[in-house]
Amino acid sequence: MMLGIRTSVSQVESKRMRELKMKDFEDEIKYRFSSEGSNNTPAHQMRDFKFKDYCPEVFRHIRERFGIKPDDYLLCVCGNFQYLEFISNSKSGQFFFYSHDRKFMIKTIT
Repeated sequence: MMLGIRTSVSQVESKRMRELKMKDFEDEIKYRFSSEGSNNTPAHQMRDFKFKDYCPEVFRHIRERFGIKPDDYLLCVCGNFQYLEFISNSKSGQFFFYSHDRKFMIKTIT
């Protein structure tokens, strides 16, 4: 999950910030992380996996609006720390995690 977040945030941050468009609120970016890596994803030592990022430009604007710097966000969410699992009885059955410092909550979606 951390590798997917790091890759997605880094890619959106590498582009110039622009005004949001309606399509940004429906945007989905799909990544396929093969262990060998690709033009868009780094090589890694895990088994191959897929990662989908929802509305990356919208979340970029939210982070900007609240003064969250991309480097600080990535260090907090994707640093060498373990996520803290948040036990929930959600109807969706999805998993919730806190970043190590409890600044951010992460929810999985299948």
